[in-house]
Amino acid sequence: MIKRSGCTCLVLLALAVSAHAQGTESSSWGVVGSFVPSWEIPSSLEPVATLHFSEDDAAIKDLDLRGKEFRIGIVRGRMQSGDWGVSFVRRTFVDRHIEGYRSPGCQGGGGAGGVVLQCEERWTNLDRRGVMLNGVEVHKFIAFATISRLVQIGLNVGGGIASAQGQIDSTSFRSSYRCTFPPGVLPNFGSQGDPNAPPCLMATISNQSTVQTGATSDDVSRMLKSESSKWLPLGKVEIAAGVLVGPRVKLRVAGGLNYPGTNAVSVTGMFFFGGN
Repeated sequence: MIKRSGCTCLVLLALAVSAHAQGTESSSWGVVGSFVPSWEIPSSLEPVATLHFSEDDAAIKDLDLRGKEFRIGIVRGRMQSGDWGVSFVRRTFVDRHIEGYRSPGCQGGGGAGGVVLQCEERWTNLDRRGVMLNGVEVHKFIAFATISRLVQIGLNVGGGIASAQGQIDSTSFRSSYRCTFPPGVLPNFGSQGDPNAPPCLMATISNQSTVQTGATSDDVSRMLKSESSKWLPLGKVEIAAGVLVGPRVKLRVAGGLNYPGTNAVSVTGMFFFGGN
């Protein structure tokens, strides 16, 4: 019983010394910079992306919303514990050529030689150029554990707002063609086989012509859910591990939710000027 009480006292004493050491460490101001080599919107978060990005021209998966991110700002915290900061954020989107929806319309009928349809379809292709989000984000790193006073394990959370900018070029086309089906083969209008298959599946296509019907250059609002506002929310919840590489320098690697997408890894560096 005495040994157990003695061990308990030693543990409490060690915790008290550790808490005192962290409590006496003063907070410092510093600078912080982060780089995300690749962020993306996975299929599991596509329903969330529809809250902000329009699917009028293409589905979220076809928009290929991914890119890189860079942050730089000020930070305040302690080397042996957590920190918080405010950063300027630039999140870029990869340039992308996007094939638009095609909705063919056909008319015609059957005869002795089989079914013959005259079809026409229209679509618009998009070219996304220089699209990015510029904004401000506040972060808070909460350290759960410190190993050998050098490695920190914790949670990095943040939130902010950003404005979208960039260019969306659109080019419209119209195509007409004739579909001749062999005897016994019927067009597919969603009632048989694959409902997503084109109506002229298994038909001979002839007299096909395609013409460009228009071209415009729009700003980024075309790809947003609300064209009246280019402001989008930012947010993150990341599992993070940091290491103290010098008296005033921290490096941190994290990964997790980077709203409205995710990132596998982000790398953050901090330099503290000194305590006060």
